Amino acid sequence: MAYQTRCPECQAKLRLDDTPAADEEVECPKCGTQFTPMASSIATKPSSKSEKAPKFEKSSKSKSGDRPKKSAKNSEAKADGDGKKKKYKAKKKKSNVAVMIMMVAGAFVILTCIGMIAYLLLSKSGKIEELLTYVPGDFNHTRGVNVGLINRYPGYKPEMEKQLAVGIKAAADEIATAADVAPDAFLDYVISSKKRENGTAGQILVFKTAKKIDGTALLAKLGGAAQNIDGQAVTKLAGKAGMLNNACVYVPTDRLVVIVTSAGNQDAVLRASIGGRKQKENTLAAKLGATGGRVTKGNIWLLVQATGDLSDYIKSLGEGIKTSHSQIASQTEQSKMFGMFVNFGGRGVVMGCALQCASKEAAKGVYTQTSEGPLSKGDDSEPPNDFKKVFSNSASKEFKIFLADLTFSTTGECASFQSRLLKDKAQQLLTIFNNPNTADVAQQGGGIGR
Repeated sequence: MAYQTRCPECQAKLRLDDTPAADEEVECPKCGTQFTPMASSIATKPSSKSEKAPKFEKSSKSKSGDRPKKSAKNSEAKADGDGKKKKYKAKKKKSNVAVMIMMVAGAFVILTCIGMIAYLLLSKSGKIEELLTYVPGDFNHTRGVNVGLINRYPGYKPEMEKQLAVGIKAAADEIATAADVAPDAFLDYVISSKKRENGTAGQILVFKTAKKIDGTALLAKLGGAAQNIDGQAVTKLAGKAGMLNNACVYVPTDRLVVIVTSAGNQDAVLRASIGGRKQKENTLAAKLGATGGRVTKGNIWLLVQATGDLSDYIKSLGEGIKTSHSQIASQTEQSKMFGMFVNFGGRGVVMGCALQCASKEAAKGVYTQTSEGPLSKGDDSEPPNDFKKVFSNSASKEFKIFLADLTFSTTGECASFQSRLLKDKAQQLLTIFNNPNTADVAQQGGGIGR
């Protein structure tokens, strides 16, 4: 007769084939505890319907005190020849192998998905840092274009082409031809960075390719004078047109091509670029901070450092709004970094700006003033007059639509704002946020769109 009891130690439910004698011990298969089943343990019904458990009348129990006869098996278990009690082991329940396999497989799928999401998130931010590792930290005017992503939205390609029009596209096409790749399928990401100090003291282009390339074969096809600088193979071109004329080119990985133009002190810039892999603290990647991190998430972005010829650019943005937005104006006077970004997608265009503040508290002060001020009233927002002087297109209908969906946020010392517009309503404002010449020269009064 099947018998059930519970382990007094781990409370595991145990099942025995037969009812043990009152003085027989049971060993729990889960925790190993040995115990005598308690009188309150419950005997279960036989598994077969045809077999019925024997019934014992109360009268016979009370009069004679007889117990039900133990099975032969139990009797044999008790009398072990040497007079010692034989331990009664409970049977372990059989596991459902199929269920266990499904659970393990499901857990594996979930972990794989989590890993893929983490990889995509990390690789997205890591891609920008990798590219900026080849840009010296004192370069103060840097623009990025996510070519691969924008190509997924053909309607926005004209905006991308504006960024690549000034010699960059021609240089990329020639590099693509030398790499035996179709020009339209060559680029995945482009970084164009300058050091504006007494003119252009240096310029670097970093191309991330859509597919792997053979760097040795590429340099050989480009021709020029081969060099080896700090272990890196470099070729210096001659007789080329545009930005490639007298430029130095090297291929640090099978997905990256770095071009150091002839502007400024080319040799110093080239060595600083190559050395960035070993001394990342001296690169622009190490200087991004919360502001740079926010800006470089854009599909097209511009990052300005307040140094050299652009030392007064950020400050000039706050000159006209000291009355209406004193917190912003105060921070622009001491800010070291400012940026603009544009994101394209099926739901429209997101445009925004980010300002590096003196501290987290200062950034929160900017957030409080802007989020509670006249620019935060949605459709009723009306920019103050001094604000209109800074933004040259502020009177346009597009700008008023931009204000209607304006949101503010802070991350660390970074204060930022952004808004979303439908594509047909964004064209006018894209000339401000997406002009390749924006901030390329020092601000000289007037609007930010100059």
